[in-house]
Amino acid sequence: MQGTKTSLAVAMGLAALLAGCGGGGGGAASGGSQGAGALHYTGATNPASVNPNNARTLARGTLGGYQVGASLSVTGAAQTRASTPRTRMMISWISQKAHEGAKRAWQSARPVYGAVQQINNSGACAVSGSWAVSGSVDTTAGTGSLTLSFSRCNDGTGVTADGSITVSVNGVDPTTGAITSAQINIPRISFDFGYTVQSASGSITESLNVGTNTRTQTISLVAQDSASGIQAKLQNYTLTAVYSPSWQFVTSYTLAISGRYYHSSFGYVDISTTTPLVFANATDLYPSSGGPLVLRGANGSYVQVQPISATTVQITGVDANGKPINWQGTWAQL
Repeated sequence: MQGTKTSLAVAMGLAALLAGCGGGGGGAASGGSQGAGALHYTGATNPASVNPNNARTLARGTLGGYQVGASLSVTGAAQTRASTPRTRMMISWISQKAHEGAKRAWQSARPVYGAVQQINNSGACAVSGSWAVSGSVDTTAGTGSLTLSFSRCNDGTGVTADGSITVSVNGVDPTTGAITSAQINIPRISFDFGYTVQSASGSITESLNVGTNTRTQTISLVAQDSASGIQAKLQNYTLTAVYSPSWQFVTSYTLAISGRYYHSSFGYVDISTTTPLVFANATDLYPSSGGPLVLRGANGSYVQVQPISATTVQITGVDANGKPINWQGTWAQL
């Protein structure tokens, strides 16, 4: 399977989602088990009291969710960037491996058109470890269900993946062959960075409307960092991206976000976008205008994340006591 950039891109998403792992006012979290089974969120479940000390941490984690979605796409025009945060990188790796597995399965089954073909392939990752794909593909409809497994898979980026994902392709556009409906289930997959292991369990539902150039993803995911024990959770986290000029040739796009983000130290915030975020260039890591992205917590506390440019962002809001929250800096500093 291809992939140096793919692996790197995947592993980078979970760090933003697990924003509190590197600080930002978080205390010790009640994390889940690091065993082989699916992750279960065991952190704070109350509405978060947003304040000047945790506003940036919560904003980073919430943005980690869109970074996950922006990269984790079977149906859309996903970008894999070696410079992205670990969360986005991790999830994009999962998505791209799902896409590669579906493509590989289709290519191997294609010679027997008009039949359901069983797939059972395996191979070596670029540096070390191995991958395997099994399942079935309907060569007439283009649909199918696959399980992709990774054993100490290192594609050359210094990140090693272990675990499995399942991909169900439920719809394909007959004209372009694009996947228009898919479900990715993640029993558990872990990424070893050498200094910490970050793991994820959950699911992603994706759809692509080729007529309106719109991709929608709904993500429900639990992530955990082994070094800190901190967990994060996305619940019904929905991303709606509209591509321009088309989903096939993306030069810019807008992104609307809704759902709920949990941080195991603080609790949850509810997320919405007043107007969609605008990515003036498809390769931009961050929006340059639109928004704001609004995070609402306990007792009227909230924070707004307002893009000023593709490099600069402002955070404003109030805490539960009505005191103002105000910060401005670069997206990287966030």
